[in-house]
Amino acid sequence: MIFLPRSLAAWRTPAFRRVLREELAALPASSFPLAAFVRRGDRPLSDDLGFEVEAVETEADRPRARIGIHFDVLVACCSCGDEPVLEAGHASLELEIDPQDASVRLDPVL
Repeated sequence: MIFLPRSLAAWRTPAFRRVLREELAALPASSFPLAAFVRRGDRPLSDDLGFEVEAVETEADRPRARIGIHFDVLVACCSCGDEPVLEAGHASLELEIDPQDASVRLDPVL
């Protein structure tokens, strides 16, 4: 379970986007369903994830945002020889923070 208490506290303030990015960046990569955004056989790499807040629903009754995660993908291909091939990967997720306990629901936007 993911909890974002600092982001919840920053909701509806100018600092919300920054605080949300910081809290997301502090989480382990396994917190995010990156495999859902790569082709079968490819592998998302968890080194150096980048986060952006793409949209925020300011009129919602709880913190809701669309976030983007940038990551590298190790491509599984049969014509690559022995050299690994990396591509840029991107995941979009709908994020909702429960105002009662700061728990987070993440839904992939495929």
